[in-house]
Amino acid sequence: MRLPEQILARASKVGAARGLNRSETLRQAVIIGLPLLEANISPDIRRLVLLLENLNLGVTMLLDKEHSDMLDRLVEVAEENLETYHG
Repeated sequence: MRLPEQILARASKVGAARGLNRSETLRQAVIIGLPLLEANISPDIRRLVLLLENLNLGVTMLLDKEHSDMLDRLVEVAEENLETYHG
């Protein structure tokens, strides 16, 4: 497979930041991207992140209002889940 040098450079940079070589970085990109293409989904990453941020803000506001005593622990659990399932 041939890829433009710009893509290879980006893959090298991303991989280096995550302790992966370029091949493993590209492998993971295919593993993540191929199912999206198969499902005919072309997500707008900026919009997706914006939606996640809005969701986070809304949930945080509700929790702060209704369960402020639990907010710190819920943030800790979310961070633990992030590390466990997405690390």
